[in-house]
Amino acid sequence: MGKAFILQSEGRLYGEFIDRSEHDTYEKAEEAAIALFDNGNGDPGDFRIVETATGHKWRLPGYRLVTEKCPVCGKDVCRQYMIRTYDCHGIPFRLVCDRCYDKIMSTKGYDGERYDLDPYDY
Repeated sequence: MGKAFILQSEGRLYGEFIDRSEHDTYEKAEEAAIALFDNGNGDPGDFRIVETATGHKWRLPGYRLVTEKCPVCGKDVCRQYMIRTYDCHGIPFRLVCDRCYDKIMSTKGYDGERYDLDPYDY
């Protein structure tokens, strides 16, 4: 019997996906996709994770697997795990890692207002 999740990569033909590896958990399959993508040095296409029991499919676009530096702490983080902050007016501001997100949202931002204020609470 196979594993619970299958990692597939995009093939040459439109809509074609090729089986790459099998994994016990979704998280392990996702980590394998990030390792295969390797910031442009590996497979540049999209990936797909298929749950073998139900046939449910999750698509992982290649642009979300790029590793970026968090502008607050400088740590390298996969874009998929970054969270977008919004200023006090609800305007999207920047992507940060989850650790920095909690710190930023509880303090005043560049505009002098707290980020966690709801702009529609006036």
